[in-house]
Parts: sequence; structure tokens; C-alpha cells
Amino acid sequence: MHPILFKIGPLAVRSWGAMLLIGFILGYWLAIKRAGKYSIPKSALLDLALYLLLAGIIGGRFVYVLLNWRYYLHNPFQIIAIWNGGLSFYGSLGAGVLTAIAFARRRNINFWHLADLLTPSLALGYAFGRIGCFLNGCCYGVPTNLPIGVRFPFDLIPRHPVQLYAFAANILFMFVLLWYDKRKTATGQTFALYMMLYAFYRFYAEILRKGATAEILFDGITQGQVASLVLFLIGVYLWLRLTRAKR
Repeated sequence: MHPILFKIGPLAVRSWGAMLLIGFILGYWLAIKRAGKYSIPKSALLDLALYLLLAGIIGGRFVYVLLNWRYYLHNPFQIIAIWNGGLSFYGSLGAGVLTAIAFARRRNINFWHLADLLTPSLALGYAFGRIGCFLNGCCYGVPTNLPIGVRFPFDLIPRHPVQLYAFAANILFMFVLLWYDKRKTATGQTFALYMMLYAFYRFYAEILRKGATAEILFDGITQGQVASLVLFLIGVYLWLRLTRAKR
């Protein structure tokens, strides 16, 4: 693994932060390319992108710390050490949605148009964030005997590279969303579809994720799987409601 890409004097450029930045830039580029379809000013997207980046980091870190409060209770100074990784996607998604709603109201932009525009960018940015996790050596999977197993430095046991699975899944989701966005029957359906796709993937990814074993709530069901079920149901509800509203 390569948690530090390179150093400039005393300054260390960490792979996780670098991949997060690359994902953000690529997601912004994709949104700019598609902005004309929704008649959303590119200048507004730049403002929103910066707000979303900040909200995603704060919201994701807040939920991650909350879920791992026992560790941070004894290591409070690690709360701000986001360069070591540790963001909850659900926290970032929730904070991002609230930020986008507030921004859309203030700029008099249709929120569902904005959500559909940004959703493929969200999948793209998330994919590169997981590459950062892989290089950082965190968020690894359970041991495996399959040839695709990766040996992480801390124990050299072949493990499922769930970070790479996440990258592949979300790149696939991005193309599916771009295809579907041209064929949807109601505004907002693209966003709802991603919620369902991500929730479906994450529910099964939890089976292979090493950290999930410490988050079991009941009968082998993890915190992430419960959150995935909730997100999937919300996605189904939104898709159906938006479809009926259009009709």
C-alpha cells in the first residue's frame, strides 16, 4: 500500500486525500459537461461543488466518529485526523442532500434537476475515494483464498479488496445512471435509482468487509446493512412517488 504518495519537504501528500480530490475534480467536470441539459449555470455549480465538498467531509466524519465513539472517546485528537481516512458515505450523502436543498432554494433551482445532474458525478467521485482507501490500506475485506486476494502490510493475509469492488461497482453505476438519465420518465428518478443501486451493492459488500464484524446489531445484520435497507426503501419510495407525480 502507499498511504503517502510523495513528500515535499516536511509536507506529505497522502493518497487518500489525493484520490478524494481527483474524484471531486472529475465529478465536477462531469457535472459541467451535463449542466446545459438542465439549464443550470456553470457558475452556480462551482459554488455548490465547494459547499458539497465541505458538507460531505464534515457530515461523513461526524457520522463515522459517532459510530466509532468508543475509540474517539479515548483518542479525541484523532477526530480531526481525516487524512487517515474515516468518512461515512451515509453521513456525507445526508449532509450533501441537505446542502443541495438549501442551495437550490436560495438560487431558485429545481432540486430534482440538480440531484439528477449531480448523481453520476457522485458515483464517479465515490469510486475514486475508494481507490484512496485501497492505497491507504484501510476498509479492507475478510480473508480469501481466491486469486484476487490482496495482501495488506499489517498481516500479509490475502483479503478481499473490497475497495476495488466499490470502485468497479460505482464506475458501472455511473454509466448506468448516464444511460438511464436519458430515458427516465420523471425528474428525480436518476437520483432515486442510485440510492437503490448503492444500497443493494453495499448490503452485500458488508458481508466481505472486515470492519463489519464489529458492527453487528442482531442476527448477523450490521449497521451498514440496516442503513442500506433504509436507503433502498427511501429510493424505491422516491422513485414511485416521482413517477406518480409526473403522471
